[in-house]
Amino acid sequence: MPASRPSSPAEARADLERAAAIAAAARHDPTYRRGHAKAALAFVAALLGADELEEATAEGRSLAAMAARHPAEAFPRRCAAEACALLVEAHAAAGGLETAHAVAETLAGFAFAHGWQAELQALLAGAGVALVEGYAARGAAEEAWAVYGALRELAAAGTAGPVLLERRRRAALALLDLAERTGAEAPPAFRADLAEAAAAPA
Repeated sequence: MPASRPSSPAEARADLERAAAIAAAARHDPTYRRGHAKAALAFVAALLGADELEEATAEGRSLAAMAARHPAEAFPRRCAAEACALLVEAHAAAGGLETAHAVAETLAGFAFAHGWQAELQALLAGAGVALVEGYAARGAAEEAWAVYGALRELAAAGTAGPVLLERRRRAALALLDLAERTGAEAPPAFRADLAEAAAAPA
C-alpha cells in the first residue's frame, strides 16, 4: 500500500495537497480521508526514497495524528502504521535508534489499541526486528534484549502466526551474533530461543 507510488517527492507532494484539499472540503466524509491517508503514506515513502528522512518523519507524525483523531477508521490507522514501520527501518538503518524506538512506540500504540489486527502485529514485529538488529550492531545489549523481550511476547500472544515467529527468529539471530561478538551470555529466559534460532535451517 499504496499499489503505485509517485516517482518523486514533488509529485507525491502535489498528490497529497490535492487529496488534503478534497478531504478538508468534505471533512465529515471518511471516504475522502482514505484518499488523504493513502497520499500521505505515498509521500512518506517518496521522501524516504529520496533520503529526506527528517521531512518524512514530520509527515509521518502528521499522518499518525490524523489517524489518532479518527480512531474508528481502520484505513488511516493502517496507513499511519505502515508509515511508522517504514520510518523505524529508515532511522534504524541510519543509526538513529532513539528516534526509531520512539516511532515504534507510536506504532505499538496503534497495534495494541485496536483489537490485535494481524496486519498491525506484523508491522510492529518488523519494526521490532529493525530495532533489535540496530541495537545489536551497536553493541547495546541491554536495549536489544529489552526489545526482543517485547517481540517475544508479541509472537506468543499475537494472531499473525508464522510471520511473527519468523521475525522473532530473525531478531534472535541478531542477538546470537551479538553474544558471539561480545562474549556476553544471553539472559536465562532467552537462551533456548537462541539455541533454536541457531539450529534452524537458514
